[in-house]
Amino acid sequence: MGYAPRTIIARVRPVGCHTGQGPEKVRNATLLDYLTDRVEKIPIKPAMIEMGIKNACFISYCHGEGRLMNRFVEEFKEALSSSIEPYLDIKIFIDHERLGPGYRYNDALAQAICESLCMVSIVVPKYFKHDYCLQEVVTMEKIQKIRTKKIGQPALENRGLIIPVVLRGEVENLPEKMKKHIHCCNFSKFNTSSPKICETGSFVDKIDEIAKYIYELHEIFIKDNSILSFNCERFKFAKVNETWQPKDTTPLSPFHGARC
Repeated sequence: MGYAPRTIIARVRPVGCHTGQGPEKVRNATLLDYLTDRVEKIPIKPAMIEMGIKNACFISYCHGEGRLMNRFVEEFKEALSSSIEPYLDIKIFIDHERLGPGYRYNDALAQAICESLCMVSIVVPKYFKHDYCLQEVVTMEKIQKIRTKKIGQPALENRGLIIPVVLRGEVENLPEKMKKHIHCCNFSKFNTSSPKICETGSFVDKIDEIAKYIYELHEIFIKDNSILSFNCERFKFAKVNETWQPKDTTPLSPFHGARC
């Protein structure tokens, strides 16, 4: 992908400081010429957005038209965005189209997943029965393997890039890879009559922990420029493997055009 132009800091030298010019000439010059003539250009480390990481996280969830799914997804995204804002300038990516009727999956989302620090999976019992949810999970797992190889295992040890948020179902029934994540969160007490997530202390505390964890991932990645060389524009979805599929479930519909 390459780097974007580096940020420039302008450091202006005072009048008469090793310039060989007196105040008369300075007064006759325009301010712009004066500043340009005395600029020292100092490259600084590229920002994370220049590193191909454009999203704080990618929210993965099943399509739904009912009030429970729609309300939870929107309120969770709003609360997590608020918690992340003090840490980072990059935003959360969410595919809002799957909250509407007749949803059809977009293959271009593979690039958005690649450009995300991590993934937050909003898990309900049907989540692992739908091919596009599985595609998103195994794709982030592939990205984690790539980043671990580039950065090194110690830096990402016990720091999975897939954070499960259980809305319905049992945490014990999650795949082992998800269940052991340090920030696996249980939101099963949320229902359509619950107060807003951002107004519920126990929920806010969990979301604040996720936001802090995402920031810690950011700090790990920004220290290693090897992440920069990965081309997300051509990144494709990984193939689903059996380790993510519960043994007693079968995909409900084909990947393309799937509707939850």
